[in-house]
Amino acid sequence: MKILELDVVSFGKWSHKKIPISDELSYFYGPNEAGKSSIRMFIIYILFGLKSDEREQYLSKVDGQLGGRLLIEVNYVTYTLERFLHKNRGHLVVSKNGIKLSEHEVNKVLKGINRPLFESIFSFEDRDLQSIRQHKKEDIGTVLFNLGLTGSDQITQLEKELIKESDELFKKQGKRPPLNEKLTELQKIQQEIYETERKEREHQHLYKQLEDIDQTIESLKVQEHEIIADLNYYEKLNQVKSPVVKHQILTDEMNQFKDAESFPEDGQNQLNHLTEQIKAQGEQLNQITDSVQRVKKDIDDLTEASQVDKWPVTITEAQHIVQKVEQFHTDIERSEEQLKQLKYDYKKIEEELGFQIDLNSIKSVDIHHYTNENWKRLSAKWDQLKSQIQSNKLKLYHKYEELNDLERQRNEIDKWKMSSSDLQSIQERYDQIKLDEQKQQLEKQYQQQMEYQRTTINKVKGFVATSKWLLPFMVLLLTSMLLMRVNVELLTIYGGLAVGLILAITIFYTLNKIDQHIKRTLKRLKSTGSRSSSYEAEMSELKRQLNDQEELEKQLNQIQHYTQSTISSIDELKKEQEYVQQSQKELEQEIEEHIYKYPFLKRFDLFHWPSVYDWLKKGKQTALAQTDIEENITKTKREMEHELSILHTIIQLYEKDRILTEPRLVCDLALNYIDKEKSWLQNLEQKREWLKEQEDVKSRLTESTKQLQDDLNSLLSKVNAKSKDDFLEKAREYKQLKNKSQQRNDLYEMVYEVFNSETEYILQKNINWLEVESQFNDHKQTIERNRAEIDNQQKLKAQVQVEINHLESSGVLSDLVHQKAMIESEVVKLAKEWAVKKVAYSTLKETKNRYQNVYLPDIMEKTSEYFYAITDERYDTIQFNKDESIMVKSTSGLWFDVSQLSEGTADQLYIALRFALNDSLSTYVHLPFILDDAFVHFDQSRKEQVLKLIRKKSNDQQIIYLTCEDQDSQILNIKPSPLQVG
Repeated sequence: MKILELDVVSFGKWSHKKIPISDELSYFYGPNEAGKSSIRMFIIYILFGLKSDEREQYLSKVDGQLGGRLLIEVNYVTYTLERFLHKNRGHLVVSKNGIKLSEHEVNKVLKGINRPLFESIFSFEDRDLQSIRQHKKEDIGTVLFNLGLTGSDQITQLEKELIKESDELFKKQGKRPPLNEKLTELQKIQQEIYETERKEREHQHLYKQLEDIDQTIESLKVQEHEIIADLNYYEKLNQVKSPVVKHQILTDEMNQFKDAESFPEDGQNQLNHLTEQIKAQGEQLNQITDSVQRVKKDIDDLTEASQVDKWPVTITEAQHIVQKVEQFHTDIERSEEQLKQLKYDYKKIEEELGFQIDLNSIKSVDIHHYTNENWKRLSAKWDQLKSQIQSNKLKLYHKYEELNDLERQRNEIDKWKMSSSDLQSIQERYDQIKLDEQKQQLEKQYQQQMEYQRTTINKVKGFVATSKWLLPFMVLLLTSMLLMRVNVELLTIYGGLAVGLILAITIFYTLNKIDQHIKRTLKRLKSTGSRSSSYEAEMSELKRQLNDQEELEKQLNQIQHYTQSTISSIDELKKEQEYVQQSQKELEQEIEEHIYKYPFLKRFDLFHWPSVYDWLKKGKQTALAQTDIEENITKTKREMEHELSILHTIIQLYEKDRILTEPRLVCDLALNYIDKEKSWLQNLEQKREWLKEQEDVKSRLTESTKQLQDDLNSLLSKVNAKSKDDFLEKAREYKQLKNKSQQRNDLYEMVYEVFNSETEYILQKNINWLEVESQFNDHKQTIERNRAEIDNQQKLKAQVQVEINHLESSGVLSDLVHQKAMIESEVVKLAKEWAVKKVAYSTLKETKNRYQNVYLPDIMEKTSEYFYAITDERYDTIQFNKDESIMVKSTSGLWFDVSQLSEGTADQLYIALRFALNDSLSTYVHLPFILDDAFVHFDQSRKEQVLKLIRKKSNDQQIIYLTCEDQDSQILNIKPSPLQVG
């Protein structure tokens, strides 16, 4: 099927627009919102219709209409496909030569193609690539594999949905799915039914068990009340056991420290304070003495190590020299880096030029702005002449094609044109029929006159037929009336009546004769029949033939005129071609002159000469810059050597045998000694100042230590202590006494809170605590056992009561049976639904396997051919693997999974697969291939490969290419048609 023309009556922005479509490649371009996608959707609407929500956006804003026509050709027969929203209830109407086809014939023309198949195989847009990119990278291979099976990636989604839905219904090891839950619930209901039946048999036993439990609980409560009274006393004794025992022990211990009651409250603190001060000051004196000795030694060492007095310059001047040398070295390194970069740039220039040229030679090359302009002019003129020659050749080719077309048209007209004798015969017959027609016209006029006379005579006939009876009667009546009114004789009356009667008879006779004459005239007029014969059909056919022959004659004259014009154009193009070729030869001579002047130009094509000029100019600038930098480096090195000699002199004062050549090492070492000398001088000054301060501190500490020793001796004499240890022993005893007294008071308070007035009795009583503990634990355990038993009996009572209530409630067992039946029906329903999902998934897998083994290999082979072409021969083989994904092999022999390919290469694989699917169905149904902004995100290289393939495919299949770019015409070798809504 080929689309010949789009007749858009009303669709989106398009209104009353006819768009012709080429048999091979139709290239339409326009910016966004120009109506490109509307053209694609218009074709889909006419062929298959649109959903209501899709139709909404394409309805006309003016009249609310939607529709149009497609003019198509199938097996060299032209059909008109028409669909209007307001006609035929929006259904498709197909006609051939104005005759409407039946639904069966329409299906035969379209061969059963539906919209999903058309959009997935014969229609392609950039949105399709975007939908592929939305998948995870590891899933793209599976998506493309399923695309190869059906032309759509919906099969992947369908498989996932079937697996998900079946797993949501039932899993072998699952708990959450509905079927699993219902089976578990059914099992639980069955167990409950069994238990209910068993408990109903035990109903009487439960009532007896409930009475026994009530008696046991009452007995346990009485026993618990008797034990609690004894437990409270033992509990209070256990509560104060520790305070009572500790209070008795502390009372005995305090009787041993009577002599320590007179010790001062803060005596130990005073001793510790004085001792610490004396010790600290002694340690400080020792530290100061040691530090003074060390500092004096350091001063002697620093004085001996310093060589600054022997320097040829001051420290400040040496620092400036180091800075200058570092700056010189930095400048040299920067210049050398620049020189290295310039040499690298010059090497790149030589690589771009394709030959080596030394610096002196390139500096001597005589090139200037005029040279560049001249080379550009030669290149542009050469391209212009070459393009003009190619254009003239193409024009000549088209002119010869036109000439051949005109010759074919002339031959076709000759086939339909009649001979002169036949044409003359038809003309004579036409003239004869025309003469007869004129005669018929005259007869027709005569007939009209006769008809008029007949009408007039009929009117007269009616009057005479009436008058021939009425007038005689009126004469007789009038005569009678006159005679009756006048007094005359009877004879006179009879005479008058006789005269009246004669007059009436005369009038009747006369009018009757007239009536007879009228009848004869009417009879004669009726006998004059119509002698006209119908020549209209024959005359129309003869006139059509004459007009056709006249039109053919006009077309033949027009073709002759076009032929002469085309031959003249061919002669002019040949002359123009000769002139252009002569100009090309002159230009070649001029080019040879430039090559003679600049021999290296023969290495390059003419269109590279302007670039060669740029590289030569850049190389010359680079060579001059190298010379300048080398001179600056030499000058800077001489200045740096002078400064380095001074630094070497300073370094040799410290390291006589060390010789350094690296400037940075010399500077670093010189800076090291400069910093050392500065540090030494600063250190000497600080140490001398510190010695003076430490002598003053030492004097003050000696006097303070003597005063503290006197205060310590006075404190020992106050407590009759012979030594410091004796004083500390007395302080320890006093502290113990004080602590024990406080502890005993605290323990008394604790016992008092429990026993109040009985506290003194309890503290003085000799209690057997082991017996108290034993009695307390025995009572406590008894109560705990008693209460546990009561709780158990209460729980058992509640359980028995619940069972009794449950058994006594009506319909419990019947409800469980009914509930079981309902769950079983739900299980059967869910099981059927799960089985349907599983069967559908198995059928889908089986169908996929059959397609994979029967049809997919041929599609993969065709895809490999397309992928090899559009990837510039980088990949040559595509195969599917057992994981339902696609593998590609590069021409180097390496295999790659689709997820390992770049996004652009994966897009190329998708396009190759779409082309292969298109080819596989083209053998069954031949439909146009529609591309809507399909490659707007491709880089230029990939886009050129795909467009070349499209150009090649258009020789075998009609292609409609819609895009927002008009630069593709150079690759497609076709002039684009701009889209303009209106």
